[in-house]
Amino acid sequence: MKEAIEKFIDVEERRAAFQREVLESMRDYEETGLHLTLDEVKAWMDKCKEAGEIVDMPACHV
Repeated sequence: MKEAIEKFIDVEERRAAFQREVLESMRDYEETGLHLTLDEVKAWMDKCKEAGEIVDMPACHV
């Protein structure tokens, strides 16, 4: 039971951290308007896959 509780707490802490990150990202977007489109992110991911490593992400734009 202790293990199940620890796992539950870990999941909830990760969920809370993700929610904080989402809210911070939304505030940043609302303040700056900087973003990437879905197509830009997909193209970047394809480049990473082709290179076999994470390559530099494209710059955000308005």
